[in-house]
Amino acid sequence: MSRGLTSICLDDLLDHFGKLQSGLMSKEEFARLQDILRQDDQAIQIYVEYVAQSVAIRQPTILEEEEYDEPIVRRKRPQDPVAPDTFAWVTPRRAGFVTCVLASLVVLSCCQFVEWLLDVRSKPNLVAFPLRHIEADTTEERLLRSGIHPNDMIHMEQGFAQFQMSSGVTVNVEAPAELKFVNENEVELISGKVDADVPKAAIGFRLKTPSGEIVDLGTRFCVEVNENGVTRCGVLNGLVETSALGSDTSKSDTEPLRLMEGTAVSVASGQFQAVDHRSFVEEFAPMDNALRGVLSVSSELKFLRRVPQQVGKDLGPILFFEKEGYQTTGQEIVNFSQTGSIQPDEYMPPIEQLPSGLIVSSLLFYARAPEGATVNQQGSVEIRFTYPIVGIITSPKELKKTQTYFGSSQTEYLFFGPNDRAGLEPNDQIWISEDRRTLTLQYSTLIDSCRILLKTDT
Repeated sequence: MSRGLTSICLDDLLDHFGKLQSGLMSKEEFARLQDILRQDDQAIQIYVEYVAQSVAIRQPTILEEEEYDEPIVRRKRPQDPVAPDTFAWVTPRRAGFVTCVLASLVVLSCCQFVEWLLDVRSKPNLVAFPLRHIEADTTEERLLRSGIHPNDMIHMEQGFAQFQMSSGVTVNVEAPAELKFVNENEVELISGKVDADVPKAAIGFRLKTPSGEIVDLGTRFCVEVNENGVTRCGVLNGLVETSALGSDTSKSDTEPLRLMEGTAVSVASGQFQAVDHRSFVEEFAPMDNALRGVLSVSSELKFLRRVPQQVGKDLGPILFFEKEGYQTTGQEIVNFSQTGSIQPDEYMPPIEQLPSGLIVSSLLFYARAPEGATVNQQGSVEIRFTYPIVGIITSPKELKKTQTYFGSSQTEYLFFGPNDRAGLEPNDQIWISEDRRTLTLQYSTLIDSCRILLKTDT
């Protein structure tokens, strides 16, 4: 509603009040009065006051006339004839009754609003919101329906979860894990793995563990607390400050240690010890992959966490994300989108058009036989995705055509040369599960590849 009536609107409002009280209001004027009251809360307040005053002066009233200093009696004047287009039922008595009812409804609504506002303010503010849960235990489904309040304890038995804190920090969790969201910028990790991405606005974010404390200085870092309470921390980018606690949970005499990107330490019994950063960070790959869209791959398939600079020389089979968060325009073409078993034909592939407005991620599967091989290499891979498959591109023509918007600008695709025929052939086979989250590829290859599109806005 707007606030603050202009003088013109106020005059219009009072004119409508007078016509309503006198019973000379037309249908159009009555509709106009309703619109004014719906759009302006100050008009409602004036309306209620006007009704109260009108009721008070409904009986003959004794007034003092200033000029003659003697009482006079104001009497009702006879009603004017009612025009044909007016409401016959809008008599002064009925108008007063209707306005009193409306005023009562307004007062009742205000009381209910105040009661709701007080009830909301009496509850503690939410400090975190669950963004997604992947293969999590059903006991944690409540996190999908409600936010996290201060000091809420989270127990996860299986799967992965992602939370957005009200300060802007993104917290990824891999089960089994136990943690507590203390406030909007502090988390206590009792056990498990956590990956925290902290924006500049939330610098100072604290993550406490049984053996230490990590204070963010603008970064992304990962932390693990094992069953013995030993903490390991690695910095993916930026800078953090770590403090160690003694065995009696008091602060250690050891000075706080600042960790830079590419470094990792373990903290136990008040002491720091360097650990191999690369191997420690790789332990968080399953969490990162699952949250991005890939739950697991078969042992034969190598899933690359980063976009490769070149594709075509490696033997594979490999899988990697090309582009994430692409919104379709309705012009994008795929060869397959249906579930079940498919045998692609590179010469006569079916063509399907994606609907517009989808948010998708594209991944590329690639496998190549050894250089100089004359016999096709046999292989089979299985990929389980977090998000549903919306389409697969298998023909060389469509792979090249969709390269501009589904391919990676950081990657050189060497297998798109004149003598190479990327794609899948009739002797290959694709199987998409009914829930669209498992893909099986059986291939016989010199060079095989396909592009997989996932719907990532679910």
